[in-house]
This record gives sequence, C-alpha cells and structure tokens, in this order.
Amino acid sequence: MDSETCVIETEVGRIAVGSLIPLSSLNPLPRRADNLPPETPVLVGSLMPHEAEWFGTVYERAALSFSEFDIDGAKLMAICLQLGGLQVHWLADANDARFCNALVLWQQSRKIPIMFRVCHSVRGHRMVCVVTMPIVAERGARDVAQIVSPARTWDALLWAIGEGHRKVRATTGMLEMPLQHVLTNIIVTERLIPFAFAQ
Repeated sequence: MDSETCVIETEVGRIAVGSLIPLSSLNPLPRRADNLPPETPVLVGSLMPHEAEWFGTVYERAALSFSEFDIDGAKLMAICLQLGGLQVHWLADANDARFCNALVLWQQSRKIPIMFRVCHSVRGHRMVCVVTMPIVAERGARDVAQIVSPARTWDALLWAIGEGHRKVRATTGMLEMPLQHVLTNIIVTERLIPFAFAQ
C-alpha cells in the first residue's frame, strides 16, 4: 500500500483508508506526545479537503470509545472519536496482531495519538492530536484457531460499512451537541492489503 493512498474504491463505494504508523515518524511531535515511547502507534485517518473544514482546532473535549462486534465469525472493532458535532469511526480487524499490539500500547500509556491527513493536499496538510485512551475491557489471549481468513474479514468490514453501518454508527455522546457529520475509515493493515487493493 502506498503511504499516500487515502481512499480506495470498493463494491460498497469509496472508503477512506486508515492505518497505524509509529510515533517516531512524525516530525514535529504533537503536543502531549513528548513523553510517549517512539514506537507508540499513531491512529491515522484520511479526509477529503471539504471534510477537513469540519474540524475545529481544540481537542480537549474529544471523547473516544471502543466497541467490539462479530460479523459472520469475524471479530471487528470500532473506534469512535467525537469532536463536537463530528464523529470519526475507524473499523478494524480485532484479531490483527498489529492492531492488538496497538491497543496494548495505548492502554499502557493512557494516550492515543491521532493524525488526520488531507487527501490531494499539495502541502501534505495534516492535523494531529493526542486523546486520552479510555479503559478497554481485557480481551484475553487471541485464539488463533478462531481467527477467520483475511478475505472473510475484509468482506465483514465492507458489510459493516455498507449494509450494516448502523451497527457501528453511534449517536452523539455529548447530549447538548447534535451530531452533524459522520466519517468512517477502515484500518488497512498488512493482512488486509491484498484484498483492499484487489477491488
């Protein structure tokens, strides 16, 4: 996968590409990230230029939540970031080794660095913030025998975004703040690359 890839065309339409990159790859480091280990994963989301206009500049009131669900045997996880009336979702393969490791490191540091990159930006525009990591229930050891194939996992992710997006599309967690925009990314790790780019 090209590091500049922001969106992919799929059978359910255009999907924004999310990813995980090491904190050490960011220069300069975002505020509140100085004391984080360099190997801390950064959660990356992709935006179109008009979507970037929905973002404010203050992230202190950001709310982050995690939910896990099963589709046809595939274990998926949804990450939801609430910024005022904007929600950004990432869908992930909950059994992916790299993603599981990211969850552990975020829990240990109690912080999660998040970067949004703006597609087709001449200057490579990006927005970075560091959000408090909520406590996520212990998931236990992965049962390798129960992990479904990458192809089946990819199909489940597409279904969740297409027909089943209501399963992960939360209402606003801020009672006084009406929900205005919802964006969704799929975290494409090495395990899913062959299927993400075979569309």
